[in-house]
Amino acid sequence: MSDTLISQLDSTKFISDYHSSDIELVEIEGGNHSAAFSYTFKNKGLILRFNETDFGFKKDEYAYNHYSKYVPIPRILETGTYKDLYFCISEKIRGHSIRDEYNQNNFTSFNLQFDAIEKIAKIDIPKEAQGFGEWNSTTLHAPFSSLTESIVKVFESDIYFNWNELEKIEGFDPAFIEYLKGRIQDLLSYSDNIRELRHGDFGTGNVFIENNTIQGIIDWHKAAYDDHLFDVSRVVLYCPNRDASSKAALNYYQNLSHENYKERILLGVYFTMLINYGYAAKAGMTKSLESSPSRIKEIEKYFL
Repeated sequence: MSDTLISQLDSTKFISDYHSSDIELVEIEGGNHSAAFSYTFKNKGLILRFNETDFGFKKDEYAYNHYSKYVPIPRILETGTYKDLYFCISEKIRGHSIRDEYNQNNFTSFNLQFDAIEKIAKIDIPKEAQGFGEWNSTTLHAPFSSLTESIVKVFESDIYFNWNELEKIEGFDPAFIEYLKGRIQDLLSYSDNIRELRHGDFGTGNVFIENNTIQGIIDWHKAAYDDHLFDVSRVVLYCPNRDASSKAALNYYQNLSHENYKERILLGVYFTMLINYGYAAKAGMTKSLESSPSRIKEIEKYFL
C-alpha cells in the first residue's frame, strides 16, 4: 500500500462480499493510516472505515454506548479485521459538516458547537477511570497524573515529536515554537488539574448539522480527560474566519460561570497550535508553517 491505506477496488470487494451484494463505494477520506467510504445498503446510508489499529473504533463504540443519550453519535454496527487491517461499519449521519459550512462562508453554527461541547463536559467520568489526557476504551484510564504533565510532555520529550529534527524542515520557525511554549507555561495554572470529558478532535469534519441542529459527532479517538474549553480552542483556531470564531467564543462564554475562560481557551489555542505545527512540519507543509504565527495573532487581539 503506497499512497493510501487500502484501494477503493479492494474495499469494494470486501464490502460486496460482506453484504453478498454489489456495493458502490464513494471515498470520503483516504490516507496512509486510515480510509473511509460511504455507501447505501437496503436503502440505508452506511460508512465503512479502515485503520491500522482498532483503538479509535473501540472508543467510538464506547462513546455511542455511553454518551449518545447526551449528544448524537452514530451507532457502530460491526467491527472486525480484513487482511492486516481493522474495519468498522457504522450508520451514516444526515446533514453536512462544519467544514462544509465554512467553505460556504457560513459561520452561524458556533453556538451549536459550544452547546455540544458543554453537554459533553457535563457527562460524568466513571469513578474507575484514572488519569489525564487521552483515555483508552479497555481500562478507561489516561496516561498522565495531571493536566500540566499531559501538556508539558509534548515539548519536553519525544513522545510526539523530535523537535530538534523538525527544526531542519523548510519553513520551521524555532522562535515561534519557543513563543508557544512560553505562553503555555504562563497559562498552565489556569487549567491545572481541571478534569472533564472532552471530545479532543471537535469541529470541522467531525460535527454534522442539518436544520440548525447537530445531527452527529464522530471520531472519538482523541477523547480525553482534561479542560473541555480546549475543544472551544479548536473551534476558534480551525475556523478560517478567526475574527468570527473569537468573537463568538467570547460572547458565548461571558454568560457562563467558567472561571478564567479567556485564559483557558487561549491556553488551548497555543497547545493545539503547538501540536498542529509539529504535524505540519513532519508532513513538510511549508505554507501551514509560514501562516501559523499570523493565525495566532488574529486570535490574540481578542483574547489578550
